[in-house]
Amino acid sequence: LAPALVSQQERFELFGSEGSLLAHITQFRESDGLQSKRVFPKMDDSNKFGYPLFKPAKGRHTDMFREKYVNLCIKKGLMPEDSLSSEKINSLEASNDPEDTIYFWQLYSVLGEDGMKKVITIFYKSVLNDTENAWFAEAFKEKSLKRHVRGQCEFWLDLMGGGGEYKKG
Repeated sequence: LAPALVSQQERFELFGSEGSLLAHITQFRESDGLQSKRVFPKMDDSNKFGYPLFKPAKGRHTDMFREKYVNLCIKKGLMPEDSLSSEKINSLEASNDPEDTIYFWQLYSVLGEDGMKKVITIFYKSVLNDTENAWFAEAFKEKSLKRHVRGQCEFWLDLMGGGGEYKKG
């Protein structure tokens, strides 16, 4: 278990340049007329990445999973003892400092709902089309791709700063 999903350098490579994943997501959102959900902050040296790109909100599961994750990382020595009181770590908004880590509960502020749905759809398409590990794909074939994506989107949006989407569990 690593304390971060991607480093700031990897995040910049993925999201910070023209032609990047972020540019494609932005283009996708704007072409579908969905830009109204996007936040456009003023860019300056302290705001290199322009986060938040999307305004996050706490879901039903955000605090519980964040606290469990941070406590586990503290226990394993991967995060400092005071991490639960760190505003930078606990914020739902990803930091604009290239030295900082982005945590899973901050992903909504970077990707937004459509970006997260795209990631989940790509994952499930890969799983369902995996011929090398067909035994794993079989576990997911009871439900349609659309149903898997919808349920996981609700859960991950709830968990990662997209608000209270997930009503189950």
